Amino acid sequence: MRDLKNYKHIIWDWNGTLLNDFLLCVDCLNEQLQKLQLPHCTPERYREIFDFPLINTYRALGFPVGDPQHFQQICADFMNSYEKRRHNCHLHDGARNFIHRISKMGIGQSIFSAYSHDRLAPVIAEYDLDPYFSCLSGANDLKGDKIARGPAHLRQIGCDPSQVLYVGDTTHDFQAARFMGIDCVIIYHGELAQMSYPRICNLGVPVIRHYTDLLGE
Repeated sequence: MRDLKNYKHIIWDWNGTLLNDFLLCVDCLNEQLQKLQLPHCTPERYREIFDFPLINTYRALGFPVGDPQHFQQICADFMNSYEKRRHNCHLHDGARNFIHRISKMGIGQSIFSAYSHDRLAPVIAEYDLDPYFSCLSGANDLKGDKIARGPAHLRQIGCDPSQVLYVGDTTHDFQAARFMGIDCVIIYHGELAQMSYPRICNLGVPVIRHYTDLLGE
């Protein structure tokens, strides 16, 4: 992994990478499963089947996703449940201090998320993090796909791709970074991780367990 001082900008994923919302996501998914009388999903099972596009996750759990309109409603129901309780979520341990530390180093930072673009800015402000980020890019639909939006985010931050590092927590973050042509690091939060360790270790990019690992500490 290159020295962090070689980068001028860090692109952060939000959900799961900085925000600790894994257990909430599992709970919201199980609410939907219960309504449809489908088997409960354990956190371990979630880490093995969570994927993008999101329809693959729902299909693996037995949701009826053949009708596009029905699938849209499934996604909307999940987000409605999530929004009602997201205020109970906290940042991962060390996230705030590390973001502040990176800012003091003079390295730019931004958020590139699958979360709704309209909701992203207010949420970042709720955690008092908005002063640290030069731009916020969220999704404009419920699919959460990041790949096609990557180049626009790069143009917005205005940095040479060789000087940008993407920090995420899923295979989709890796795919988005690869499409943008930038370096990627995956953070693994153990029992609070969105994906299992073997899945992210197979990506061929550095995997860290703590933010300070980015500084070799």
